[in-house]
Amino acid sequence: MILFYFSIAIVVGLIVLNYIYRARGYKGPRSDHFNGRHFHNIFLGTVNDISYTVPLVEQFPRLSFALKKIRTTWKPRPLPEGQKIPQKRVFGKDIVITYVNHSTVLIQTEGVNILTDPIWSHRASPLPFFGPKRYMDPGVDLHKLPPIDFILLSHNHYDHMDLWTLRQIVRGHDPLIYTTLGNKKYLASYGIHNTVELDWGHAVRFSDLVSIDCVPAQHFSARAISDRRKTLWGGFVIRLLHGDIYFAGDTGYGPHISHIQKMYPDGFRFGLLPIGAFEPRLYMKTYHTGPDEAITIYKDLGVRRAMPIHFGTFDLSLEAQDVPVDRLNTLLELEENKDVRFDILYNGMTLTVQD
Repeated sequence: MILFYFSIAIVVGLIVLNYIYRARGYKGPRSDHFNGRHFHNIFLGTVNDISYTVPLVEQFPRLSFALKKIRTTWKPRPLPEGQKIPQKRVFGKDIVITYVNHSTVLIQTEGVNILTDPIWSHRASPLPFFGPKRYMDPGVDLHKLPPIDFILLSHNHYDHMDLWTLRQIVRGHDPLIYTTLGNKKYLASYGIHNTVELDWGHAVRFSDLVSIDCVPAQHFSARAISDRRKTLWGGFVIRLLHGDIYFAGDTGYGPHISHIQKMYPDGFRFGLLPIGAFEPRLYMKTYHTGPDEAITIYKDLGVRRAMPIHFGTFDLSLEAQDVPVDRLNTLLELEENKDVRFDILYNGMTLTVQD
C-alpha cells in the first residue's frame, strides 16, 4: 500500500512539474519545418523527425542516462588558468574568444560583446537538487562580465537556456536576446524581455558592423515531458565585415549542413562546434556531433579556424569525461586533417583571432 501511494505521488509530481515547466509552444504560420504544432528536422531532403521513425531507440539511452547519473565516473576539475577577467571592449577586426563553459562563449569584436547560450548555474536543471551538475566552474565570474550587448540563445534545453543566469545578465546588462521561434513568450513569463525571435533563414542587423542570421540545426526542444519540439532550435551566424562566425548551437550532423554551405559559400572565419555528449551513437548521432562530425562540419562549411564547445562541464551522456578532447586530438594528428585548425580551450581560457 505504501508503494502504491508513493507511485501515485510520483505521478502527480511529474504532472505538476510538467505543467509548471513546459513550453506552451509557438503559434504561427506553417512552414517546411513547422506543421502548425511541432517543429521538425530536415532529413534526407525532407522534413521529418527521428522520433516518428525509431521511437524505441530513444528508450535505451534514457534508461542508460538515468543509470549513469547514479554511477558517474566524472570528477570535479579545477580551472586550468583560474577565472578570467575579460577586457571591456575589443575594437576592430580582431576577435577575442573567451570560453566560459559548456556552450557559453564570450565573443568580443567590432566593439560588441556577445554571449552564446549562457549558463552559470550549478545544475542544468529546473530543480536545485536533481539533474546534471557541473564538474568545472565557469571560467568567468558572472559579475565580472564586460557589458553584454546581445545574447544568442539556440534552444530551450536547460544546459542552453538557463533562466537564473539570464535573469542575472538582464538585470545587470539589459542585452538584446536573439533566439529561435517560440522562446520569447516563455522567457517573458519569467520576466526576461527584450527578446527577438528568429526562424531559420531570418536575419537581423544589430549595428552597421554586426548582423545575426539564424540557421538550421538538427536537434529538438523540450523543457518538460509534453512540449517536445514545440519551440524551434537552431544555430547562428554572426556576420562581420572581415569574416563570419558560425555558432552551431546544439546539433547532429545532417542535411542542414548542405543548406548552410549554400547560404555561406565563402565559408567562415571562425566556428564554435560542439564535440561532447555524443555516446551512445545509436541515439546521440542524430542530435549531437562528436569530434568526428565536428571535423566534417569544419571541412564542409569551409571554416578556417574553430574551437570545440559542449564538453567538460556537464555530464550529459555516456562517454567518459576526457573522451571528447582526447578523440579530437587523435583526429587532428591524422594526415587527412593537417589543415584543420581547432584551438582547444578550457573554461577561462582566451584566444585572439587576428587572421
